[in-house]
Amino acid sequence: MAEKKFTLDDEPAAQNPGATTPAAIPPDVAAHADEIAGASPEVQQHAIDEHARQETATESTAEKDVHGTPFDDKIHTGSKLKSGEWRKRKSTLGSPPKKAAESKQVSGALVMSEAQESQSRMAGAAAASMMFSSLTMIFGDEWQPRKEKDCGFDENKLTSQAFGDYFVSKGVTDFPPGVTLSFVLLGYFAARAQMPKTRSKLQMAKSAVSLWWQARKLRAEFKRKNIALKVEVVDGVILVDGKPNNAAK
Repeated sequence: MAEKKFTLDDEPAAQNPGATTPAAIPPDVAAHADEIAGASPEVQQHAIDEHARQETATESTAEKDVHGTPFDDKIHTGSKLKSGEWRKRKSTLGSPPKKAAESKQVSGALVMSEAQESQSRMAGAAAASMMFSSLTMIFGDEWQPRKEKDCGFDENKLTSQAFGDYFVSKGVTDFPPGVTLSFVLLGYFAARAQMPKTRSKLQMAKSAVSLWWQARKLRAEFKRKNIALKVEVVDGVILVDGKPNNAAK
């Protein structure tokens, strides 16, 4: 009697007589599966190679800093330091979790929350107001913002809107303290410069500087021509060898 050959299909029945063998795949289903597999496009190796080449080309053409570091909008602001290195974005590691989560970086653009945008526009309006106040103190009432009711032109509104849009685009939610201090000091000095005593002293200082500059030019001219004459300023008058220089204006 010939020995029956053992196959894997016989294993479940041999080990467990109650087990059933898997049902065979119907011929129509198998044919359909073969048809789908045959219709699937083959992997295009040249497309993969081209994609890799383009990525390599992009990296090679990216702008780099003095150390050869390519620009990355996730960590760099886009401007460079005086040393030539990329200026890095401020880290949010030390910020409160709530504030750090309010802003998101999407494709290199800063997406602000409504609260942050409102703060930026308020800071822009404050900047416009301080600018108008300072310029009016320096140059007079002609620099006050104009408003034409007939045509709806409102210079203050337009300028505040422009400042607000700029602050939103830069992600500025608070007017920089240094700029605020500069505007305040400028307005203070400009107002005092209009006072009679201050104006008189400023005029005296201007005249003294002008005389010093003229005497300096005269000394240089004499030196160039090898003329040995002493030039000095005494009591608001330029003296050449002790005599007034009438040619000086």
